[in-house]
Amino acid sequence: GPDQHGSQASGSITSAAALARAQGARSWLEDNGLLKKNTSRLIVLAYDEDMALHSGPSVHPEKPARIQEVLHQLETSGLLSACARAPAREATEEELKRVHAVNFVDKVLHFEATAKKKAKAYSFPFGPDTYVNEHTPRCARLAAGCLLSP
Repeated sequence: GPDQHGSQASGSITSAAALARAQGARSWLEDNGLLKKNTSRLIVLAYDEDMALHSGPSVHPEKPARIQEVLHQLETSGLLSACARAPAREATEEELKRVHAVNFVDKVLHFEATAKKKAKAYSFPFGPDTYVNEHTPRCARLAAGCLLSP
């Protein structure tokens, strides 16, 4: 159960208020029959564990612990069970270039080689808010590819 700060013993940072919201959502889902096994899933969750490899500075808000906490709260609330799961796959370079500028796709997908030569595990080639690391090209392909799955 939660400790004195509302965190779970498993290492979750879920607050007591978030847990209460999750329980309210779970109750609503149960009351409306949305957690039954044969219920049609109208919302799709697109996620792959390898997306957590996209990590940068510990102080940056975009970090694996953030998505892990979101998934924990979705599971606690029952919303994870209420969603269909999109099969994970990587988008091809051709698919990405259909909707993004060629030079942008090239910059993201070919960053891996330059990242391995850097002293830090990440850098900010797109500006002060957007970091990349050696895993970013695969994570970007997965994020786009999950949405392209049939």
